Amino acid sequence: MKTTLLLTALLCGSAQANLITVDIEGNTTPIGRYTDPNANVTGSYTVPGSQYSPELNFHADTLDWRPFGATYFTAHIHGTFTVATPGTDRLMMTGGIGGRNSLGAFTIDNNPYPSLWVSFMDERYENTVTLAQGVHSFDLIYQPGIVQTLVGPGDEASLPDGKNGIAIVDVDHTWGPTSSVPESTWLCWLVPAGLLLLRRKQ
Repeated sequence: MKTTLLLTALLCGSAQANLITVDIEGNTTPIGRYTDPNANVTGSYTVPGSQYSPELNFHADTLDWRPFGATYFTAHIHGTFTVATPGTDRLMMTGGIGGRNSLGAFTIDNNPYPSLWVSFMDERYENTVTLAQGVHSFDLIYQPGIVQTLVGPGDEASLPDGKNGIAIVDVDHTWGPTSSVPESTWLCWLVPAGLLLLRRKQ
């Protein structure tokens, strides 16, 4: 039985997703006369990530990301992934980026020149990346945008634009194994079940 459980762990290892860590810092700098009521909030949490890709999605479709209740913040997102098949892949950055003071900087292996960089000064939403086989780290710094908002008769203030969310899209999925073991959990458990039946027949 121990052999069967060990084989199950080995076969299902590919189904285990890497963890992505999200570190949130509330923006403590007043924007004009406005300060986010949750500006002093800080915290971290983890979510499952892809084993063979740096892809991620934090409310990029709904643009309603409010980590710890903050509407204006800086997110430091980092994790690792494995390149099983070396080669060139195409990555894209999407979501609530491109507004005034918005920032998205995505880096692989601590490269001083980000693979993807979006700010009011530069816009590199898409890029190709070539990686060797092995484990690679990635980092993403994200800060949502602000916009001039009418807050009274003839009175404007710079406020968060409310479009909070970001995603890294893996277009080609080049770096996965060329011949992978099925990652579905129920398929993994079929193997040890078959081995048990085989042992009973012997």
